[in-house]
Amino acid sequence: MIVSEGVRDVPVAHPPEFRRRALGLVAQGNPDAQTARDLGISESCLRNWMNRDAVDSGRDKAGSPPTSTRSSSSCGAETG
Repeated sequence: MIVSEGVRDVPVAHPPEFRRRALGLVAQGNPDAQTARDLGISESCLRNWMNRDAVDSGRDKAGSPPTSTRSSSSCGAETG
């Protein structure tokens, strides 16, 4: 199958460093929407990372299963 330039069928996995950078920018007070736009990811992707980080760090006890049993987010597979 040929894919047009700029169109992806499968979400791209982002390295952990990229995710940490995105979360760090939001933690510094940058608006979610602007951060997502600047990094070329969707707002929902960034929010997924923020929610996962809150649960993983213990700030949110939302009842989510541990990271190892969760499926990959819509914005990329887990890389580590």
